[in-house]
Amino acid sequence: LIFKSVLPASLPGLAQAHFDWQVVAIVLVLALMAGILFGIAPALNASQIDLSQVIKTGAQTGTTGYWARLRSAFVVTEVACTLVLSVTAGLLLKSLFELSHSGPGFEPGHALTIRISPNQLSCRQRAACVALYNRVLARAEKIPGVEAAAVSNSVPLDDELPTIPVDVEDHPKTADHPAPMFWFGAVSPDYFRMLHIRLIAGKYFTVQDGASAARVAVLSASTARRFWPGKSAIGKHIKPAGSDQWRTVIGVVADTHQFTLAKALPGWIAGEVYLPYPQSEREDGQIPAAMTLLVQPHDDSPGLRKNLEEMARAIDPNVPVGPVRPLSEIVSGSISDFRATMRVFFAFGTVALLLAAIGIYGLISQWVNQRSYEIGLRVAIGATRESIVSMIFAQAMRLSGLGIVLGVLAALALTRFLTSVLYGVSATDLFTFAAVTLLVICVALIAAAFPAWRAARIDPALSLRAE
Repeated sequence: LIFKSVLPASLPGLAQAHFDWQVVAIVLVLALMAGILFGIAPALNASQIDLSQVIKTGAQTGTTGYWARLRSAFVVTEVACTLVLSVTAGLLLKSLFELSHSGPGFEPGHALTIRISPNQLSCRQRAACVALYNRVLARAEKIPGVEAAAVSNSVPLDDELPTIPVDVEDHPKTADHPAPMFWFGAVSPDYFRMLHIRLIAGKYFTVQDGASAARVAVLSASTARRFWPGKSAIGKHIKPAGSDQWRTVIGVVADTHQFTLAKALPGWIAGEVYLPYPQSEREDGQIPAAMTLLVQPHDDSPGLRKNLEEMARAIDPNVPVGPVRPLSEIVSGSISDFRATMRVFFAFGTVALLLAAIGIYGLISQWVNQRSYEIGLRVAIGATRESIVSMIFAQAMRLSGLGIVLGVLAALALTRFLTSVLYGVSATDLFTFAAVTLLVICVALIAAAFPAWRAARIDPALSLRAE
């Protein structure tokens, strides 16, 4: 139930996950069996101890060296695993911070989106589709509180990647080099201004770029640099598949993230092109029917959402419309899976850190109990309380230090597999490794603090008399 609350709702099968008493019973039985198994082993070892030898050598050495080393090895392993999990969580946390503060290339502001999916009757031909969305835009702009409105065939970061093969001037296609695949956006003129997508060269679309006007296109900056490095893309020509006319590039705009915040577009997509929606067409030559209406309100008021839905449905009762969604939520939701992964590793790292602290505390406490005679003798012959405390902390640092070294080596070997999912941070980020190492050291010192305090308070007379 705890994990269900932190995992993204879009995770497949998560909605069907529920509390299962059979699973709980199985886990409890396994936990009980593990407790019995690991409890019997020390008991069997204790039953084989030679009591006469214990009496001769002193009670403080009643534990065999093998089991003491085994317990130490368990604690070292706990510390190493803790460091690996904590480093992973730290790298993901730093990546999440970088992602959250990275610009997607546009400003969502208070923009609201609603998907409109006309059927074949409402959008049988290009002219009918264009007329439908012209009515949608005209009515949306008249809604009180709306500052601007635009339509687009897709919404950034919303798992929609409309693509089309595109012939590019100066880059003739061959059998070995077919036409590159472009992401394409069919947008209205106000789309760029509403989302504050910066114009780098040329101009935006205007209302004059209609279905009967000369074919035009706007490219992203990275696309222009890729196909015409060191040259201006303005005036160059492209031809999307399904079209028999070359389009003139009239503008270059800043790159926007259409795929994820970490990656603007997947590697198999070579470019990014915007087309005026009255001129847009798919690979089959048809205009995209389903479009998303985006409105930029003065503020995000609940009443505006209701008015927007009513307006969209009033355009044509036969046209299905989706729910109203804030663009900011779509942007935030695009990293929900990443955020959930970070939370899981953070939870495991926290539990591992707690277990390591308990292990260090238990082992050091036992070490103090076994050496109470030795500690009392040291105090009796002049050892200071400070030296006793230092001795206890040194023992804790030997264990945790070995675990840290092993954990760092393991983390360096394992975190390289995270390279593909990290953003803005190296898999061997020095700050993260140093911060986690310092955290583990602090936890180890805190875990050893009480046993050290207890050792410093041992009365030498009582401990020697007991022996």
